Amino acid sequence: RGTRWQRAETRAAYDELVEQTQAQLRQMEKAGVSVEYLSAQEIKDRGLDPTGLNPYPTAEAQMRDVRDNKRLMIASLVDYPESYHPILDSSKGGAYDQFRAVHDYYGHVAAATGFDRHGEFQAWLHHTSMFTGKARLAASSELHVENSFLVTTGQSAPHFSYLLPDYMANPFNDDGTFKGDKWIDRGDVPIP
Repeated sequence: RGTRWQRAETRAAYDELVEQTQAQLRQMEKAGVSVEYLSAQEIKDRGLDPTGLNPYPTAEAQMRDVRDNKRLMIASLVDYPESYHPILDSSKGGAYDQFRAVHDYYGHVAAATGFDRHGEFQAWLHHTSMFTGKARLAASSELHVENSFLVTTGQSAPHFSYLLPDYMANPFNDDGTFKGDKWIDRGDVPIP
């Protein structure tokens, strides 16, 4: 849905997101961290999670694995076609899995944040500052909206392809510095 212009703008933002994600992934690899994209069955077979949903029981376990083994495991969407992303490649190790990998590494491991709602918010702030241009809007739409949905409903958010307006999704200046506590101020709506 949406106008052709909106769809084109969204596609362009997600294309930038993929490009910048791949650059971040190369930096991880240069740092010696390898990524393993695991199917639900592989997670079960390794005895990591009987449900096959998460290779790590806690954020601390994820941080230890990266620190001690230089490995980051990601639960791939490959076994869940109903959860595939409408724009990002959802195949095993595809663009969506890669985005999840760099988010977990730079948003959680590097920033030492948890998987609870506060940790996800901090991970969003930390990781989103690394993106530029429209890719930052796409990243915020993915991370901030999904965390807000989870906090509000208690359920994982369905994947979508919609960009939030800059004033809602971009708490950073062009140079990556935080705009401050008034970042959501559009100018026409007073903030207490």
